[in-house]
Amino acid sequence: MMSLSGGIFIFFPIWCVSIISDILLMLFKKEENNIEKVLYLSLSIMVIAIVIVIILTTSLGALGSTSEIFYWNGGSKWYLYERYWGICAGLMTMLMAVRAMKYREKISWLKIGGAGIGLYASISVVFLAFIAPKFEGIINNDSYVYYLYTPFCFRKYTDIIMPFDFVYLFAFILVLFFIVLFLLFKKKFLAVFCILLVFNIYSYSYVTINMHNPMSKGLYEEYEDISNVIYNDLLLTPETTEIYCDGNAWFNNGLQFTLSRFSIKVLNENNYSKTASDTARDKLVIAVSDTAQMYYMEKGYETVYIKSDSMYYDSIRLLYLKGDK
Repeated sequence: MMSLSGGIFIFFPIWCVSIISDILLMLFKKEENNIEKVLYLSLSIMVIAIVIVIILTTSLGALGSTSEIFYWNGGSKWYLYERYWGICAGLMTMLMAVRAMKYREKISWLKIGGAGIGLYASISVVFLAFIAPKFEGIINNDSYVYYLYTPFCFRKYTDIIMPFDFVYLFAFILVLFFIVLFLLFKKKFLAVFCILLVFNIYSYSYVTINMHNPMSKGLYEEYEDISNVIYNDLLLTPETTEIYCDGNAWFNNGLQFTLSRFSIKVLNENNYSKTASDTARDKLVIAVSDTAQMYYMEKGYETVYIKSDSMYYDSIRLLYLKGDK
């Protein structure tokens, strides 16, 4: 959260402390509170509560599955995924900006900046020591686990993630934070938002060029030849042919998107026999598992194409059976 924001959310814990102190003063010190202050504090409490619930309580719920994923040497989206807290990012930024502008003459940016740097450095050390080593050797692929962090550790699609990559990440953000802090000290608030705008444009552009483009190209090539066989070679139509596939959800979704004229039916071992026994219509089985391939070949399905360069499977076999009607 602190890194993806360009360092601006390093102020978030400090802002939380100041909000809580204001609430305590409002409760225990007899002073007149205007409706504007009450509304601001109420909204701030809501945002803080949401962030605490999302980051703390759900992390405890994900702990078991995350540990199991790491045991099998897989990457977890939990530690490096932005959508868990991203729903609050806009409100957090707005509320912190409002407070900064209101108290801009009273705020000591040097003290706040020093506290923020100390907090960020402490979190970075803990992450580098205990969490980053768990990601070593994992491929930066289309799982969307790391792609938002690639602009700061300068990784590309299919690169191998190494623990030292996170050192680049934290160093990158600290340098940016020092620049932001200097501009805040000089009360150049507009310049701060311009810096953050450039930061986000750079991040988006880097991810698009180095991650999304090769991912999209790979996905297109994954289904291109299958689509050509179905539409151009076999001349199949949804009116006469049913298509089944026993791939995983990720593969099936891409297949359905590519073959949008058809309704791809999910195939598993429980409905093999039912599918094979219904011979009224033409059937095409896109079999990715050895079990499905052997089963339908034994049932008389003809192999019309074998894809041996799949990103997901050792081979994909297209098996066709002409219907009775």
